[in-house]
Amino acid sequence: MGSHQGASRGIGYLAALFMAKRGGNSILHSRSAEHTAKVESEVMAIGVEACCLSADLAESGEVNAMLGEIEVKGTQVDLS
Repeated sequence: MGSHQGASRGIGYLAALFMAKRGGNSILHSRSAEHTAKVESEVMAIGVEACCLSADLAESGEVNAMLGEIEVKGTQVDLS
């Protein structure tokens, strides 16, 4: 299986910056939260909010825990 980096590089990184430049707050995901530190600081410098979450998307338990964190934070997820 290939390497999946979430928001920390590649298309995920570019998508996070794209959304931030348009005023979108972000939930940044990667397998390790430390990987998203750079993009988190960059999008916050643009003036939007960001939170970093980590999970291995191949592990349903980790995905469910990540979704639970989003719910506990009360973060409304909306892409429109």
